[in-house]
Amino acid sequence: MAWQTPKTNWGQPGQTVPIAADFNRIEGNTEYLKEQVDNKLDKNFDGFYDEKTSLADNDLLVIQDSADGGTPKSNKKVKLGLIKGFDLIIRTQAQFETLIASPNWLGAVSVALIGQFTLSTPNNSGVKIPATVKQIQGFNSAKITITNFKYNATTAKGGLWYDTAPTTSDYSIRDLEVDCTGTGADSYGFYNCTNLTNCTGIGTGTDYSYGFYNCTNLTNCAGIGTGMGTGASGYGFIGCTNLTNCTGTGTGIGTGASGYGFIGCTNLTNCAGIGTGTGTGASGYGFYNITIASNCKDGGSSTNMWGGTNKGIDEVTCKKTPATADNTTLNT
Repeated sequence: MAWQTPKTNWGQPGQTVPIAADFNRIEGNTEYLKEQVDNKLDKNFDGFYDEKTSLADNDLLVIQDSADGGTPKSNKKVKLGLIKGFDLIIRTQAQFETLIASPNWLGAVSVALIGQFTLSTPNNSGVKIPATVKQIQGFNSAKITITNFKYNATTAKGGLWYDTAPTTSDYSIRDLEVDCTGTGADSYGFYNCTNLTNCTGIGTGTDYSYGFYNCTNLTNCAGIGTGMGTGASGYGFIGCTNLTNCTGTGTGIGTGASGYGFIGCTNLTNCAGIGTGTGTGASGYGFYNITIASNCKDGGSSTNMWGGTNKGIDEVTCKKTPATADNTTLNT
């Protein structure tokens, strides 16, 4: 309900007795004020609010704009100390669209994404990260959902992607989920990214689909690739390096489609791979063509835990039963 200008001429001739319209205006303004308060306060807060002349890092900031009714309530508040130092704080869909439409992301080097965002324009190219953007961190279950993605090897490489993979330690992506669904071509969650922590990459499509592609230095990440079409394989992680505590799930749903948890990856520690294939000729491997791995486990692959050519595998910690380091014995 919109705010109505209060009546200020009570007591003047003919203005002494309220009528129905006056009461409706008063009630309406009361409801409006309550809506504004509800947008600013945490309904679950059972203490009291106090005005402060300064803020501490643990103070919760309300970041919901009362004029933006489309912003999810999950974007409502965040601790000040967590978002200090970011060049841009993105909390609404409109802000997100403005950000990704800018070739240099509005000149930002570091970006905080608070809440959930979408990209669904037909045959879109995903979200390209400019090389000048070095830190991205999500808050409040941050997620980018991309639909109608159309892969192109030059102009549309993935759901969230760098044109060239960064190689320095000052780049990082944290606490972010990217869910990319493609149309008629390959689909990727994260592509050419580095130094990822607590991220989930999901690729789904009628062709080959990948959770993470050519990414480096991943910790506590989950890659999920689901190929939906005939012969379309799904890959959790492919061509990635230095993975710790990661889970790869690859599923081929279409006829003859294979699934691989990890394929062509290097230096895995404490990782779990799940590969599931469907139909005649389809394979499902947790780990395939791996170089260097320790403490890795299978999550229930349809063909076997290990396949392809694997090197530098710790047979004591990467097996189902005591074995030596070759495919035949690793799979027993």
